[in-house]
Amino acid sequence: MKGRTPIFAFDSGFRGSSHIRCRLAAASGYGSRGFSLLELLIALALLIGVLALIPARFSGGVTSAGLRTTTAQTAAGLRLTRSRAISGNRDRRFELDLANRRFLAAGGERAITLDPAVTVKMTTAESERVDADHAFIRFFPDGSSTGGRIELSRGDGGFLIAVDWLSGRITVSRISGR
Repeated sequence: MKGRTPIFAFDSGFRGSSHIRCRLAAASGYGSRGFSLLELLIALALLIGVLALIPARFSGGVTSAGLRTTTAQTAAGLRLTRSRAISGNRDRRFELDLANRRFLAAGGERAITLDPAVTVKMTTAESERVDADHAFIRFFPDGSSTGGRIELSRGDGGFLIAVDWLSGRITVSRISGR
């Protein structure tokens, strides 16, 4: 290998890894000084300030998550009740039980507990209302239903779940503040 310069060569004065660290620190201009206590305290104070702001920024997402979860579970319960009515070839009821804060889907086969912070309003056919705390949406074997609307809200926003009486189709839409 005449005339070529090696890419990497060991220093003949190699005295271990601490020697390399000292030489790197000296080459960077900082020496082995490190950080002062004041610099560490300032960095720590900045970090604590940033971390204190994070929960306030994301708290709205946590409160709306309970509403979205309750809405998704309710719509799924309605769809389950409709599919059980069609597959079983018999009427099935989706029951709203406000006294116990729950829905009973597919004729009582599946209970869905409501988030306590969610306000619920249900509009159904008069024939499907038992009292102020109990109402039903009935699904028939052909897929149709008695129809109805369930409004789930929390604070300024919410969701409306509508059940079409003719087709039994279940739609979910967002409703804005009042």
